Amino acid sequence: MQKDWKRLKKVKEGKPPNRGILDNFYYEDDWIIWLEEDKIMVSENPIYNEFIFDVDDGYFISENMGEFGGTVDFFGNDGTNYTVLECNPHFMFSIDDKIYLFEGSTHVHTRGSFYTLKKEKDKWEEDRRYDLGGLPASFAVYNGEIYVIVYKVPGIDWTNAYHELLKITIQEDDAEIQTLLSSNKIYHPNSMAIKDNMLYISLSGVIETINLKNYQIRYYVKK
Repeated sequence: MQKDWKRLKKVKEGKPPNRGILDNFYYEDDWIIWLEEDKIMVSENPIYNEFIFDVDDGYFISENMGEFGGTVDFFGNDGTNYTVLECNPHFMFSIDDKIYLFEGSTHVHTRGSFYTLKKEKDKWEEDRRYDLGGLPASFAVYNGEIYVIVYKVPGIDWTNAYHELLKITIQEDDAEIQTLLSSNKIYHPNSMAIKDNMLYISLSGVIETINLKNYQIRYYVKK
């Protein structure tokens, strides 16, 4: 059931559950969080590994098969179809008619990238790629800038894994990536939204808020 965050009565301010690094990815008690009509909404929601993104001349289908790879394929309205990228896609979205993609994996080594796509000679292709140094876990767009939480593991030392909050500022022919916050106490997010300089993150059984002005963190758990 979808609910306005302000009317969600089954939460209380508290601490994250005591879960190990390898146990904090996805739980049955997870929420998904998003912005709708200027309201922060929450709901229980399943996780999908395939998604469709529509454009004027057709649509993209992205499939992430984990350690077995993945693809971003384009299907045109004229019947053409082809593979645009071979990667582990997570999120595809657009800002001002420009298309962006986050991809990454945690198999053996944790990695991730941010792509811009362009159409060249009637065919979609990679424009630019930026290394994130970790797995993009969730993102939100606020005031034209992209905020993304990235999961990082030093080498293959999973016991020292942590998350970073990055801000990506799109420029005319480039993108600037800035690290805003690093923490080994942020649990793995499945969704996030931003309103009035407050970042709301749905974690494994927890909703976390981060004030983007002073970076004060609060956690909310189910009663």
